[in-house]
Amino acid sequence: MRKASEVSVSTIANRPAFKRSLAAVGFASTLLLAGCGSAPAEESATSSQGAEQAAPAAPETAPEATKPAGEWFDVAYEDSYKSVFLLSAAQIKDATGLDVATASAIDLSTAFADADLWASDARSADYSDVIVTAFKNEGDRLNGTVNSLRNDDGARLKVFVKHDSHKTIAHVQTSHEGDQHHG
Repeated sequence: MRKASEVSVSTIANRPAFKRSLAAVGFASTLLLAGCGSAPAEESATSSQGAEQAAPAAPETAPEATKPAGEWFDVAYEDSYKSVFLLSAAQIKDATGLDVATASAIDLSTAFADADLWASDARSADYSDVIVTAFKNEGDRLNGTVNSLRNDDGARLKVFVKHDSHKTIAHVQTSHEGDQHHG
């Protein structure tokens, strides 16, 4: 029987765990050389001597997360107890990159359930967490909103936030032209 110090390198190289480790290192190296790792593609391609040109990045299927510039929603009403935010189809597209003509309610719910989006605007920043919760919990309400936005030029996505000394909650609704926006 051999002692642990007498185990040859070839014995270690034949062990399945060692082979998996080597395969993982090789795969990670390939990703880095192809520009898929944490280093920028240009840097990894130029820093690896003799490496082939980095593979082009695959096209993205989802719209990039965008930070809307300026005021990307309207404040229909605000006082010390409640706030009502409205978004038209054009504002939804500006904020999320989603076109309501083709987007599903799930797409909208996912896009608006981003706390950073709501926190990026001072008017909604204090309520970003409850707004995100509303979009996560009330996404099914968006089906009607999506249909209204597609068929009614006066329809808007309405985010109602109640904030008083007792609690802060938000709801997702549809607003139509002429509605009382603060109720």
